[in-house]
Amino acid sequence: MTQQEYHITVDAYADRLYRFAYSRLRCASDAKDVVQSAFIRLWQRHADVSYESARSYLFSAAHSALIDWVRTHKRYGGGEPLPQQTATDDAAAYEARQSIEHGMQYLSDIQRTVLLLRDYEGYPYANIARMTDLTESQVKVYIFRARKNLRKHLEAEAKTRNA
Repeated sequence: MTQQEYHITVDAYADRLYRFAYSRLRCASDAKDVVQSAFIRLWQRHADVSYESARSYLFSAAHSALIDWVRTHKRYGGGEPLPQQTATDDAAAYEARQSIEHGMQYLSDIQRTVLLLRDYEGYPYANIARMTDLTESQVKVYIFRARKNLRKHLEAEAKTRNA
C-alpha cells in the first residue's frame, strides 16, 4: 500500500471504524484511541497489506485493539452519549434507534461485535470469521443468537411501554 492509498483509506474508513469502536466502548475518547491504534497498526504493516484488503485489516486491528483495551481496563461502557437525533429525524425513528442501542448493551461482547460487523458494516460471514478468529458457522450462530436476544429485549420494552 502506498502512502497515498493509506491516506485514502483513512478518509474512507475512519468514521466507520469510530462508530464500530464507540458502539462497543460507549466512550468517545476511548473509541478514538482504538481507531488510532488500528490505523497505526495498518501503517506499520502498510508494505504487507494491499489496498484492497485494508478495510478488512482495519476492522481486524480495531477488534484486536478493543479486546486489548477491555483486558487492560477491565470495564465496559459508561461514556458520554453520542448525539444522534437531528432536526429531520422523527420521534419514532429516534426512539427505535435508542431502543436498539439500549438492547445492544444486553448482548455479549462477541454477539455485539459480529452483529455490528454484519448488520451495520455489511461484512460477509467469511470476513467476519477471519476478523474475529471464529469459524463461519460460529459467526452465524452468534449473529442468530444476538438477533434473537435483541428481539426479545425490544418486545419486552414495547410491552412495558404499552402497559
